[in-house]
Amino acid sequence: MKKVSIITVNYKQVQTTCEFLSSLEMSRKDIFEVIVVDNEGTVDSFSSYEKAYPGVRVICSKENLGFAGGNNLGIREAKGDFLFFLNNDTLLPEGTIQTLLKNFENPEVGAVSPKIIFEGTGGMVQFAGFSKIHPFLGRNHSPGKFQMDLDLNIQTGETAYLHGAAMMVKKEVIQRVGMMPEDYFLYFEELAWSQNIKNAGFKLLVDTEANIQHKESISIGKISPVRSYYMTRNRLIFMKNYNKPLHHLAFMIYHSLLVVPKNIFSMIFEKEFRLIKPFLQGALDGLFYKTGQKKFI
Repeated sequence: MKKVSIITVNYKQVQTTCEFLSSLEMSRKDIFEVIVVDNEGTVDSFSSYEKAYPGVRVICSKENLGFAGGNNLGIREAKGDFLFFLNNDTLLPEGTIQTLLKNFENPEVGAVSPKIIFEGTGGMVQFAGFSKIHPFLGRNHSPGKFQMDLDLNIQTGETAYLHGAAMMVKKEVIQRVGMMPEDYFLYFEELAWSQNIKNAGFKLLVDTEANIQHKESISIGKISPVRSYYMTRNRLIFMKNYNKPLHHLAFMIYHSLLVVPKNIFSMIFEKEFRLIKPFLQGALDGLFYKTGQKKFI
């Protein structure tokens, strides 16, 4: 029996996390342990988690360590052979774990993500794989996104990156590659980790026979100053870390002369003035490689 540790990170969403934990009951026989990392959490929340999933292990962090930092706390405590990282705003259907585990029968596979469905949409796909980020544009795409699952014809296969909402990784891979990069704090850390895993010689898969439901962006919001800052800054950091020097120069010229003016104009046109300052700050901090958490007032 392969031992699977589930790790999820909570940040001031106890009720959402309890709903997630309750969804694990149908898969209890496949789960070795469940770890909740409570960023800026208190021991008072433990009883709620224990009620939702008896036996859950709770790690309370006095400070918000971000997505990678929180998951890394869980990694240090996990005892499973496979670590299944799931967002706390997901719901796990029965059978998903066993379906994902079958992929690791191939020793070249280091990690796998399931297909992700937008919860409450009747089957609209959020993720069924990622293309590689373009070295000049700094963008990629997710084939099948916003299509209905029944209409999708994408088979299980390699993906350029894992999806942070749901990814199962062999523990021996983490021991070889290292834990999630904490420079990003929020967004892009799973892409960087994916690239590190591939650089170590392992394959990344998306298994379209397995799926989870994702409520998507409960904590941050689809458009927010926090998202605007981190997405902007971390894209620049990621590109500097993984792009070839000449490609990176072309990307920076493109980003500075086209992307920045275009985004500012769009924010003004759409009257999203609250996003302009964090966007510009993110672009500046990314240029000067300022990492970690950004304090927002």
